[in-house]
Amino acid sequence: MEAARDWVVDMFKEHVDVLTTDTTVAAATVFAVVVLLILVPFGAKFMVKGFSCVIFFEGILLLLFPEIAFKIFAAENVEPDVLHLQEIRSLGIIDIAIGMTFFLTMKSTDSTVHSSYFFSMTLLTGCCLMMEAAALSKKNPKVNPNMRNLAVHNLLIWFGLFVFHSMRQQDWGGYVEVSTSCRNTHLRLDFVIWFLTGLAAVIYPQIIYSCQVVSSFTLDATHAQNARLMGVGFIALAFMSGRASNFLREDDKKAVLLSHALACVLLLVTMGLNQILTTSFTVWHAAFGMTTVFLTLVNAILGSDPKQLARNAKQQLSKLVPVKQD
Repeated sequence: MEAARDWVVDMFKEHVDVLTTDTTVAAATVFAVVVLLILVPFGAKFMVKGFSCVIFFEGILLLLFPEIAFKIFAAENVEPDVLHLQEIRSLGIIDIAIGMTFFLTMKSTDSTVHSSYFFSMTLLTGCCLMMEAAALSKKNPKVNPNMRNLAVHNLLIWFGLFVFHSMRQQDWGGYVEVSTSCRNTHLRLDFVIWFLTGLAAVIYPQIIYSCQVVSSFTLDATHAQNARLMGVGFIALAFMSGRASNFLREDDKKAVLLSHALACVLLLVTMGLNQILTTSFTVWHAAFGMTTVFLTLVNAILGSDPKQLARNAKQQLSKLVPVKQD
């Protein structure tokens, strides 16, 4: 499996120059505009399904092949370090969690769920657009300007789409809390953790990273930019948790917590592997960073009804492996 992954990465590196030329970027921009013209007439539901599919599979690719993502956006002869790769994996995990939230709630009859998703994505794309545009003006020599231009153009298109459809949403509020369980408490805790973590990553990226990596590790503007993008992603996840307290259906609340639990599991695995296999991360990274993610995972699992999840898993397994009757 590792050999196959390395083969894909090596093959891509040989052709990365072709994919980042001015002509390729111009063609990709035209393609993005064509996609925009196709998506708008079909309405909000079609658009958000397409966006969620793209962001979900993008997340999987970022998680599995962070080196490829780095090579696409990095300048020539710039090599990634372990922190760059972990940042890219974390961005992929956020994308997966966002996609999972949509897929688990797409059939909901509660209009508040759908409007909340639109508002969350408007926040995400808008903040990412501002950060990428600001970074583009600073001209970081370690970043390929062609690909950053493409990122700004694509974010501008998606931001415009989400603003347009968000303004057309009829339900901007929510329902009075009617939950008889402790699920709303779990949602509030989930909101506080994701929001404060995201806020800290956006405002103080260098301070956070200086605590996570050893003193000999070199931090640059690319690390800070990735940290801010991660922070915006965390805030978008927090927005869904905050709005979920006013969802009408308990299943929709559980879906939000379940998607966030998946994100925590993937973060724990990648953080743990980095802690074990590299010498770049400090004890603080494990003692505080991984502990915070673990507690967030426990909170999300408890709020998503683990007994019901176990029963559903058992039913699905019984369908896959039928029991022989005597």
